[in-house]
Amino acid sequence: MFAAYPADVKPAIDQLTTKLAQLQAGRLQRLKDMENLIADGDIERGRTLFYGKAICSTCHKVRAEGGKLGPDLTSIQRDRSAHDLLEAIVYPSVSLVREYETYRVETKTSGHTGIIQEQTPTAIVLGTSQTNSIRIARADIISMDLQNTSMMPQGLDQLMTKQEIADLMAFLLGQDQDPETDQAVLR
Repeated sequence: MFAAYPADVKPAIDQLTTKLAQLQAGRLQRLKDMENLIADGDIERGRTLFYGKAICSTCHKVRAEGGKLGPDLTSIQRDRSAHDLLEAIVYPSVSLVREYETYRVETKTSGHTGIIQEQTPTAIVLGTSQTNSIRIARADIISMDLQNTSMMPQGLDQLMTKQEIADLMAFLLGQDQDPETDQAVLR
């Protein structure tokens, strides 16, 4: 990527790439440390967190309960690994689920940021928060740009203890299983 840059810039490039590699290694180690705690998680405590303190259910649903701004997490463990789920919680803008990308829509009179929830030939419906959406006529749209940040707030993991994160992960990974064998799935 930097091959065309002049030689006098190479030391700065090397310094930058080294720093980025260290940051990435730190992030991966943090996720690995959290993954190692999942086996000690409790599904029922995780369920309580999902619908309470962790505020997940304001945007996500499991079965029929919860919000619709974010992806349905009913069977998320079938499509995503524990690492992927943790990464989505701790670093929500690293990868975005298709159809839940954040867009910035500029109109003739204002701008809105959100997730496209519906599209027709004449309008889009943009989810702008857990409880609000706006219908925008296509004729009023000046630009519609994909953003590189998630609508999911950064720092949710900072609101919980390590045990609570393990409990939440136990719920997400085990919630679509047989309740009598859920704990075995996590081992």
